[in-house]
Amino acid sequence: MVLTRNPVLYLLFFLVNAGAVFHAPPTSMGWCASVPVLLSFDVEMNEDVEALRKLDLKEPATYFVTGQFAEKNQKLVAELARKNTVGSHSYAHPHLTEISEEEMHKDLLLAQLLIERSIGRPVTWFRAPFMEYSEQVLARLYDLGFRYDSSDQEQWLNQDKLFELAIANIDHETKELLVSDFDLFIKYKMTGEQVFSLLQSEFRKRSRTGRPMVILLHPRIIANHLETFNKFLSYVHEQNGTFLTFDTYIERTEKKTPKRLGIWVDLSLGPHDPQKITQ
Repeated sequence: MVLTRNPVLYLLFFLVNAGAVFHAPPTSMGWCASVPVLLSFDVEMNEDVEALRKLDLKEPATYFVTGQFAEKNQKLVAELARKNTVGSHSYAHPHLTEISEEEMHKDLLLAQLLIERSIGRPVTWFRAPFMEYSEQVLARLYDLGFRYDSSDQEQWLNQDKLFELAIANIDHETKELLVSDFDLFIKYKMTGEQVFSLLQSEFRKRSRTGRPMVILLHPRIIANHLETFNKFLSYVHEQNGTFLTFDTYIERTEKKTPKRLGIWVDLSLGPHDPQKITQ
């Protein structure tokens, strides 16, 4: 059979045998996905050294360090990199969208060189200071060899240059809350119990789909709320959640082979043979 010319653009779904790219069994059957929890830390200040020791985190995580921090704490950054993902958080933590392109390039390159010297391998992840970036920033990062970014939140994914692993949002009483210790504890002045309740609720929602829960933390902030943090870690373990680094999450995602494919076919371009399209 040949799909003949038609002025209308149709969407054809070719369902290829045995399963789907993403298929969640209904929760009414008692099924619960293993939620990937991706802890990420912005490491910027001298106080973060002692805070990291206080946290003494055993779970895998991702650390976005500034070049200045890596320059002063090379051994600590190397230690973090042994079992975790380490990304760049710029060199001097500037507002990247407010400086010249030359200054931006120097900052990004210097941070990259210092962090790579500490961890002994290429750095491919980036998080923008203040979560502020532009197309120019992404283009420069790509030219420098970066391939992944985590500077955005879930509603505004930008995948043009770098793969975006967005920070989780919580819809709470018509207000979107970024899953960040700064937002929850400092900006909105929530108590430990309120924060734990929100995290617990968001984790349960994601258990229906297995959608990742990316959390933005700062060592010097979350170390002051250690009881709440450890309580959430214990809860995730009890619920069979999985703590992953950003690199591990990407590796697992890329290993999954889609078994159900959706294909756009523009019938206005002429006849198409379904057999050839699906091969």
